[in-house]
Formats: sequence, C-alpha cells, structure tokens
Amino acid sequence: MVIAIMSCVSNMATLITNAPDFASRANTPSAAVWPQIFGIPLGFSIVSFLGIIVSSSSTVIYGEPVWNPIDLLGKLLDGHPSGATRFGVWFISASFILAQLGTNIAANSVSAGCDLTALFPRFINIRRGGYVAAIVGLVMCPWNLLKDSNSFTSYLSAYSVFLSSIAGVMISEYWFIRRGHYRVADLYHTGRDGWYWYTFGINWRAYAAYISGILINVVGFAGAVGRTVPLGATRVYQLSFFTGFGVSALIYCTLTKLFPTPGSWQPFEEIDESDYKARERDHVMEDSDDDKKGSGASVDVKEVKVVYKPDSQSTDEYMAIVNGEEYQKWLEVSLSIPLALVVDSYDIFHSGQGAQGILGKASKQEIETVFGVKKDVDALEILLSKGTLQTGERLKHFGTTNDSRGARITSAGASGGGR
Repeated sequence: MVIAIMSCVSNMATLITNAPDFASRANTPSAAVWPQIFGIPLGFSIVSFLGIIVSSSSTVIYGEPVWNPIDLLGKLLDGHPSGATRFGVWFISASFILAQLGTNIAANSVSAGCDLTALFPRFINIRRGGYVAAIVGLVMCPWNLLKDSNSFTSYLSAYSVFLSSIAGVMISEYWFIRRGHYRVADLYHTGRDGWYWYTFGINWRAYAAYISGILINVVGFAGAVGRTVPLGATRVYQLSFFTGFGVSALIYCTLTKLFPTPGSWQPFEEIDESDYKARERDHVMEDSDDDKKGSGASVDVKEVKVVYKPDSQSTDEYMAIVNGEEYQKWLEVSLSIPLALVVDSYDIFHSGQGAQGILGKASKQEIETVFGVKKDVDALEILLSKGTLQTGERLKHFGTTNDSRGARITSAGASGGGR
C-alpha cells in the first residue's frame, strides 16, 4: 500500500516542482493558491482512485489485472463488440490523446521553456524550449518505460528521488528562510549586492542540500533495480519523496542558518523588497539647483516613453513612460522581464494632439476600445510590443483633473527615436 501511495505522489512530483512556472503568471495570490489546492491533490486523487477501481475490476472480468488503460481498451474490442462499445472506445481514446497533450504541456513543455529561457534568454524563448523538451522526450524512447508495470513504477519512484530534493530546497527557501520576502529586481542583474548572488552566482547550500536528499535514497534505488541491499535502505526508498524532501529541506535550513544569505530569517511577510526608487527609470534631472527644488517651479527632466498610434493617419497617441535600457532587454529576451522593471507605472496616457498636447490617463473604456483587452497589463504589453521608443526633453506641470479624465501632464519638446 505504501508503495502504491508513493507511486501516486511521484506522479504529482513534476507539477509540484513546476508550480512556480504557473504561479508567476498569476495576477492575484488567490489565482495561484486555489488551482493548486484543488487541481493537483483532488484531481490526482480522483484519477488514481478510478485507476485502482478499474484495474481491480479487470481482474474479476478477465482473470488478470490490466494496469494499462490502452490494453484494457483493446480487450473491450475483442470478439464482436457493439457499435456503442466501439464508439465508447473511440471517445475514451480521443480523451487520452487530449490528456497526454495537456499533461505534457503543463508538466514538461512549460517548465522546460521557462528554465531554458532563463539559461539562454537571447536564443531560446518558452516556445523553443518546449520544442527542445519534445525532441529530448522522443530521443529517450519513453515507450520502453511502459513495457510492464514494474518498469513504470520504478521509473516514477526514481523520478521522485530527484524532484523531491528540488521541492525541499524551494519550499524551505520561501517559507522558512526568506519567509515571504523576495526581490524581483535582483533576479535580473548580477550585482554582488543582490540577494541571489550568493557565492560567485552559485548557491552552494542548495546544491549540498539537493545532493544530500538524493544520497539518502541511492542505496534503496539500487535495490529497486535488482541489487541486494539492506532492508532499511529499501524501506527508506519506499518513502523516497518524503525522505528526499525532508533531508534536503533540513540540510538547506541548517546550512543557511550557519552561513546566512542576504534577506534571510526576517519576520514573515509576503513582500517584494526591490528598491525600484533607487533605479529611477531614465528620469535624469537636467537642472538640480536647490532653489528650483525649493520653489516648486517646473523642473526639466528627460523622459523615455513608448508611443503607440492605432493607425498611421491618427492623431491619437497612447504612451507609457519606460526605462529605456530595461525596455530594450524586455524586447530582446522574449518579453520575459517583469513589467515592473520596464515601466515607470502601469498607467497608459493618451493625447489627441500628438506630442505637444495634453496627456490624460486613458480610461478603461478607451483601453478596451483601442487595444481590445480589458486588463491594463495586457494593454500595456500590446503598447510596448507595437509602439515606438521616443525620448522627450522635458515634462511639465503634473496635475490632476476630475475623476473621469484622470491625471494630466503637459509634454513639450518630444523628439522621436526608432526602436
């Protein structure tokens, strides 16, 4: 029974470790939490329960347990099946095809795409990374794993040995060591003062914990493939996911306590501590005289913005203030850099008279009409991907109007520059 439970847990191990790839795209915390609470534990439990029931029933019907659902569908077609039976087999087979596509996209393609994009952002995006994963999946001849149930369960157990150690490090890092604190900005630079620089860019604590979580199960794994090993090692291996997870988490917490990293062991609070104000978005003061600062007079500053026109004949312009350097990186690495590092704010401004006009914050209705989307973030991505980078010499007179018009900015002296 313990072995069967561990096989089910091992089957979930990929989605457990891949959860951040999907959670990073969530707009709210609940959008990441609820699907994981119901989708993985409940969904896998129901499917596993149905698999056990069907395999047990096949023993009564056919005299032997049929663990592979494809073989079971073949047995249903033996003899002279009715039209209804043939249709049922076709429908279930089509469902299996769709399920395989969905599972591979969620468990393999997305994670491989994200990881390879992080390693080679100039050459690989998420789509290309998915293609690489598909090619590797074919080269490794996965159909050999389905020769018999023993090969399949042994593969799943071995798989969880490696993934459980990764999960142990990841979960202990966020919940116990960082305690909800993180810095998105530090993920995108290699400065030695960054939280994730560690030791020459390598977190040796994580590697030590990962290897420790694997080593505790190595002896038992040798027994699973036919070697003679002590009974204790076999029992440890039968709980491979939990032993690997627990050992890697314990070792990682201990090493980080002995050799602390920046930002660790703070009171729990889920917050991004990126110092965005210190990285002011290309808004360089041209005149910083103290008397101008004290008098409240307009101060000329340079601005970098992306301007989008719905069509070439239109006088309407929609724009966003950006960090020019980060914007270029955003374009080059397949839009994988967070928008928070690219834009000054999530506001989209609108002018009906070109660069010399009054800039008003675009309304929700305007955004939906022009960009065809309801969310400001989606509209901002469209503007940044289709707009033109321009540099303006100064911004003046930040002010507000009534709620229906939003903030207004008078812009002067804009000069265009291509992307």
